[in-house]
Amino acid sequence: MLDIECFFLNCALETEMAPILVIATNWGITNVRGTNYRTPHGIPADFLDCLLIIPAQPYTEDEICKILDIRCEEEDVEMSMSAKVSLTKIAVETSRGLDRLEGGLLWNQMKKT
Repeated sequence: MLDIECFFLNCALETEMAPILVIATNWGITNVRGTNYRTPHGIPADFLDCLLIIPAQPYTEDEICKILDIRCEEEDVEMSMSAKVSLTKIAVETSRGLDRLEGGLLWNQMKKT
């Protein structure tokens, strides 16, 4: 929920050398902080008009399994099918599961070298 910060971000985005700004949020429709206005993600309407909102969906089990295959190949790590099934289950059940999985793969690879 942004208020005065959005004013400065909005000014920066309106300049000739506007930066690319990525904002991740899961707030949905909520009040703009300090007001009674309800807007998507609690972002003021004038700033919201400048944004492109791209919804993200969680990965499916098949997608996670493919990601694990690719990561194992890239990191030169061998993984048993039971380990892959377990990691896929963890990733499906937890938020940011793939971040944890990828971090673990990297850590294991670093320990080997």
